[in-house]
Amino acid sequence: MEKHTYILGVDIGGTNIRLGLVDEENRLSDYRKVPQKEILQGEDTLESLAEYLKQYLADCAGEKEVAALAAGIPAAMSKDRSTVWNAPNIKGFSGKNVLKALQPYFPFPVFLEWDVTMLFYYDLYRYQIPHRDIIIGCYIGTGLGNVISVEGKPIVGNDGAAGELGHIPVWDKTDICGCGNEGCMESHVGGKYLVELQRSTFPDVEIHDLFSKKGDTPEIDRYLEHLSLPIATEINILDPAVILLGGGVLAMPGFPKKRLEQYIYKHSRKPYPAEHLHIIYSENQGENGVLGSALYARENL
Repeated sequence: MEKHTYILGVDIGGTNIRLGLVDEENRLSDYRKVPQKEILQGEDTLESLAEYLKQYLADCAGEKEVAALAAGIPAAMSKDRSTVWNAPNIKGFSGKNVLKALQPYFPFPVFLEWDVTMLFYYDLYRYQIPHRDIIIGCYIGTGLGNVISVEGKPIVGNDGAAGELGHIPVWDKTDICGCGNEGCMESHVGGKYLVELQRSTFPDVEIHDLFSKKGDTPEIDRYLEHLSLPIATEINILDPAVILLGGGVLAMPGFPKKRLEQYIYKHSRKPYPAEHLHIIYSENQGENGVLGSALYARENL
């Protein structure tokens, strides 16, 4: 009988924590989706997370050989991906060396990475995109997640903070972003902005139906052009071979992808890279971060 090794993939979200065991063929088993508050309890939430994961392995792994644990975290982290600088939606993580706290609980390596990078790894696998050249991923959810990969390696930056596309400053905007700076791009193109737009301008529809029922309005058209600007900016700087677009906003019913593409083309440099835009849309599924975490771990083992 063939012997498999497994990765414990974990996707730590602001609302839910998703996890599962993933084998070499990226088959997922024992998948769970648990409210974050049920796991991150007490004064030491890192300890409670470690204990939960240990119990999960005791319940689900059995005789399976687990080779690593890999977790995606929606937070700014150090260059070596050990310390979380700021995680406003995850209790007890900010300023902590999460890797140092978790590693002693497990006899195998623990890997931490930005959650959007784990989604990016899954998309490379899902769409059979060779991990070479320059590839960018833009994931529009509450904010604007971004991955820049060059010759098979996501850019981390000098301090671990590379790829903050959502925090490009917008001319003449003085509203305060969640990061503390004024006028950041994601304040005008992320999901939080859409919620405010729906409340102030389209109170007659639910946020879920915003694009399907109001997609042809000038306000939505203006939003789409604004969303195209950071994406086109990165395209003009990097001339990527592939552009991955995803996230909860783009997965909303009726999202006008073709119009977004038209605006990206409009603002991209002519003739190139505008004439060679290779755009692929990510599928917004809950397991993607877990599967991507396993792929990331196997590449780094």
